[in-house]
Amino acid sequence: MCSDCGKKYKSRGGYQRHRATKHNSNQNSHHLTLTPNIPAEIVSNALKNITEREVFAADIRNELKQYEYEEPGGDNQEFTVIKKLFEDYLKNGNAEKFYGNIMLKYH
Repeated sequence: MCSDCGKKYKSRGGYQRHRATKHNSNQNSHHLTLTPNIPAEIVSNALKNITEREVFAADIRNELKQYEYEEPGGDNQEFTVIKKLFEDYLKNGNAEKFYGNIMLKYH
């Protein structure tokens, strides 16, 4: 949980992104970079939550247990587009919105 605003996070990465984008007093000294492992972490956490929670239909949970996400390479076209979108959100001070608006809808 963020000590400044009280927002709760499910992962350490989410908390660190929040701190860097919303509460960093010297934003020029910290450059937030999107790496291929970040989308992989988001997809992995989503799959884990869906397959473990019984609020989703059993057939959906069973189907997603078989799903394997391949982490894109840094030069992959799909990742290049996602990274460009992230950098644009970051320039506008909206890096945190990227995760809800792009990553969670994209996969």
